[in-house]
Amino acid sequence: MKLLVSSLLLGAGLFVSGCAVNTLNTDPEVRGLSGQISPQRLTDPASGSEVVLSEGNQLILELRSNPTTGYMWSVLSGADAGVMSLSSDDYVGDDNPRGMVGVGGQTVYVFNADQVGETTLSLGYARSGQTPDETLDIHVSVIPR
Repeated sequence: MKLLVSSLLLGAGLFVSGCAVNTLNTDPEVRGLSGQISPQRLTDPASGSEVVLSEGNQLILELRSNPTTGYMWSVLSGADAGVMSLSSDDYVGDDNPRGMVGVGGQTVYVFNADQVGETTLSLGYARSGQTPDETLDIHVSVIPR
């Protein structure tokens, strides 16, 4: 009887361990993720930062800002060189108590890596029509997928 129970437990253990190996397999071809690309996200990067993207990938830049002061981020150059293009830009305000004004947030830019090459994305933080008080340059290399 003990031999039968031991055999059943051993068989069940081998079955479960065999299933566990399959469920933990993260090989892209097995999971259908082949060719998938995750966007690169940079939050308040230092000027002079370098990024390498695969063609077709996206770069998401999150930059602290407070438009209630009159200052806003803008793309100065590099997004129209054919290598990268601006997909979207948005402002996301920080959580704040009801009725509170003047609270900052983040400007979020999404750039597409359109073709293989290199470019420098230049952004400026300034009041409308003025020379930027702060600039940000990010060197981007787009490599083949």
